[in-house]
Amino acid sequence: MALNREAIGRPASDLAELAGIPVEQPEKTALLVLAAEDPGKDDPVLREKIAPVLTLSVFDDFRQAVELVQLLADRCGRGHSCGIHSNRSDRVAELAEAVSTCRVVVNQSTMTNTGSFESGVPFTTTLSSGSWGGSSTSGNITWRHFLNYTLISRPIPARVPDEPTLFGKYWTERER
Repeated sequence: MALNREAIGRPASDLAELAGIPVEQPEKTALLVLAAEDPGKDDPVLREKIAPVLTLSVFDDFRQAVELVQLLADRCGRGHSCGIHSNRSDRVAELAEAVSTCRVVVNQSTMTNTGSFESGVPFTTTLSSGSWGGSSTSGNITWRHFLNYTLISRPIPARVPDEPTLFGKYWTERER
């Protein structure tokens, strides 16, 4: 599928017209929502769209949804970000643990990825994807990443911890 240059930067109502989708109130149309016919299929509507277009997939099983998020990340950019709207901490944790992503946005617009006062995410224009996406750093690149630091190292007395101190309860469980 080729990029339609007439669609770049256009509002939702113009995109609907270009796609032959009838809209009753174009002046009130801010977003187009598409149903994914086959979420497992590689389709342009299931890729990143810098446009007022949202693709919606409905699942009966949360695990299937998590697997789709990972599949989409594999296709479109591992390490970047994903979002979830849920009040269930267990589902947020399951998604964060299963998907190769640097950011999991909970109950917010993914626009918070570039930073906001309400999310604690540092402001940036560059989102790093970590080793999942082939980068040396994960998270938002900020001015701090452009500072050069010099570490001065002088000899100090060695403080070498023993294995029980290093490994704590795991060391004692191993000895049982």
